[in-house]
Amino acid sequence: MATTKQKINKLIWIDMTSPTRDEVKALMENYKIDEMLADELLVPTMRDRIDVYKNYIFLVLHFPKSQSFPGESREHEIDFILGKNFLITVHYGPITPLYEFSKLVESNSVFKNNEGKHAGFIFFYLIREFYRMSADKLFDIGNELRIVEKNIFAGREGEMVEVLSHTNRKLIDFRQATHAQTDILQTLELIGVDFYGKEFHHYLRSITSEFNKTQNILENQKSILNDLRETNDSLLSNKTNKVVQILTIFTVIALPLGIIPQIFGMNIESMPIAGSTGGFWKVILLMIGFAGIILIYFKRRRWL
Repeated sequence: MATTKQKINKLIWIDMTSPTRDEVKALMENYKIDEMLADELLVPTMRDRIDVYKNYIFLVLHFPKSQSFPGESREHEIDFILGKNFLITVHYGPITPLYEFSKLVESNSVFKNNEGKHAGFIFFYLIREFYRMSADKLFDIGNELRIVEKNIFAGREGEMVEVLSHTNRKLIDFRQATHAQTDILQTLELIGVDFYGKEFHHYLRSITSEFNKTQNILENQKSILNDLRETNDSLLSNKTNKVVQILTIFTVIALPLGIIPQIFGMNIESMPIAGSTGGFWKVILLMIGFAGIILIYFKRRRWL
């Protein structure tokens, strides 16, 4: 549990990690926030949402985690309360983009020129940090896919099956975490203009643009992964077919070769070659010749 409060010019940013009920109650009283939001801030919410109140906007967004342990959620949830001169963020564990943004705030390098008239600008730079880090994660997955491609064509198709599955899971987690944000951000564009003014519309559009970039990268990586999986499956199937082919040829050759010595091993006096001088080597030559005929036949049929 931790709460930090930072001032940016005349604006306030409050960041809360797993707040207690008393902390949330104090927050409600100090910033005139509806008590109905208390439960929303105390426990994680399963879905993204946006609600408009008279003096603030309540926003819930989810982002994929870089790493997660078995049984643990693979998403970060962040609750945003956007007021005119304050921004409140609530989450339930450490989140790297929030930490990175707090360092920017401490160095007073957040706003440019005449920005900073309202807390919407804090939200803009913070959410942009999230989407840029999300894009970086997707580019990292792209680098993983390039390594997978090299290994596939280096003859390591079998090892790449599990690697492709893990990479696909990362992309699925990303899609599940962010799929609902399209509608949320479109709604934010509409109500954000009414709440913060028309001059803020450009920033709201920029947020949507950053999100769309991540989705385009996601779809591109997903397409590349599917192509690599198909290629890997084809090469694996081809290898399997070759192994089956070799085993089949071996069986076809070995079966008659096993019969020939049994025939000449029968105790029959009139058996050709059996009683002649050098009969053993004659049988061997016969077996070799028979195997050669089969191999020539397979070669002409292009089975080899």
